[in-house]
Amino acid sequence: MIAIHTIKLNDFYLKFVLRIFLIVLILLLIFRDKSIAQIDTNLTSYKENELLIIKEFYENGNIKSKKSYNNKSNFLEGYSYKYYSKNNYQPEEIQLYKNGKRNGIYEYYLENGNLFVKSYYKENLKDSISCQYHEESGTIDFCECYKEGKKNGLATYYNSKNNKIEEGFYKENLKVGIWRIYDNGVLKEEGEYYPEIFKSTETIPLANGDYAVFSEDIFKKDGEWKLYDSNGIFIKSSFYKKGKLVSSKKK
Repeated sequence: MIAIHTIKLNDFYLKFVLRIFLIVLILLLIFRDKSIAQIDTNLTSYKENELLIIKEFYENGNIKSKKSYNNKSNFLEGYSYKYYSKNNYQPEEIQLYKNGKRNGIYEYYLENGNLFVKSYYKENLKDSISCQYHEESGTIDFCECYKEGKKNGLATYYNSKNNKIEEGFYKENLKVGIWRIYDNGVLKEEGEYYPEIFKSTETIPLANGDYAVFSEDIFKKDGEWKLYDSNGIFIKSSFYKKGKLVSSKKK
């Protein structure tokens, strides 16, 4: 008698478990179909000559990105665009690709529409001139020359009023030759740096308990540095050794 009741009880639980399983399965299928539909509405694709163009959209309907792929190799080819969500077709990034690698112009725009970075790439490495712009004024912050991903050539830096503040040459990321420092566009001092990069690292605690690490390249004055007054007239020479002032000599 007890065994019969046990079997009936087990049958009841078995039917209950099966019903729960079927409900969960139906819900999964519903949400799967919903997610598929969402993906379908967020992506569109079409062919253009030998390229496959894929567009992705935000939930508000504005375009999120536009990428071009080579139909044969499936590599990125041609211009690739990334857009801000609020203003439709307002670009955030524009990059030119060839054979899946960055080759050509790269531009990054702020949400206010101002150009922030303009660079050129060759085989995924910065090459030629690269410029960054001040956020508000839109004037040039600095321009540096690159070759195969390293700073090589003239570099010029400006303040927000478009006055030159520093200028010199790089070779393999090192400052070489005479560098000139300006105050409101007037020559203030000039000299050479020690041919070595010194790293300055700062660790800042964040509110969530994590830490942010900031690293900066530091160049130290070396040898003779000439100083000028506010009119650009030479007044004295200062002599450094790896950033430490050794002596000074007036005009």
